[in-house]
Amino acid sequence: MWEREDKVNLLGGGALDIQLVTHVKEYFPNAEVMVNPTMCNAIGMYNSGRSAYGLS
Repeated sequence: MWEREDKVNLLGGGALDIQLVTHVKEYFPNAEVMVNPTMCNAIGMYNSGRSAYGLS
């Protein structure tokens, strides 16, 4: 269960919606929009794939 004090990273297209982010921050004041939120998942999966195949 998430607690009010938890750090929450916001990513994806919804993280570009200021109104949505404002509402999320009402419940999770420590929520932060990640750098380049629309590409976060793709970059993470790319890095996971590189790691799985032993590439640096």
